[in-house]
Amino acid sequence: MLLGDRESCRKHLATWLLEIDWGYCLRLKKNTYICLDNDELVTLNQLAYHPGVKIFLQGVNISKTAHKFPFNVAIHYLDANIMVCQ
Repeated sequence: MLLGDRESCRKHLATWLLEIDWGYCLRLKKNTYICLDNDELVTLNQLAYHPGVKIFLQGVNISKTAHKFPFNVAIHYLDANIMVCQ
C-alpha cells in the first residue's frame, strides 16, 4: 500500500500503480477535476462544499480528458482532505 500527499500525486503515478497491481491512497488537491457518470466535469471542491460532507465515488476519471483507468474517490470534508484510493 502506497500513501501519497498532494504534492506527489499525479495521474500517471496512480495509473502505474494500477498496472503493477499495488494498492494506494493518494491525497488530491481540491481543485482537481473529475468526470462524473453523466460526463459532467466538477472540481472536488464543488462536491465537498462544507464540513461534514462524506462521499464515495466509484469509477470516475480524474481529469478533464478520458483516462485509461477509472478511479475510486473518497471525500471526507472534516479537515479538507480528499483521497483517491484503490
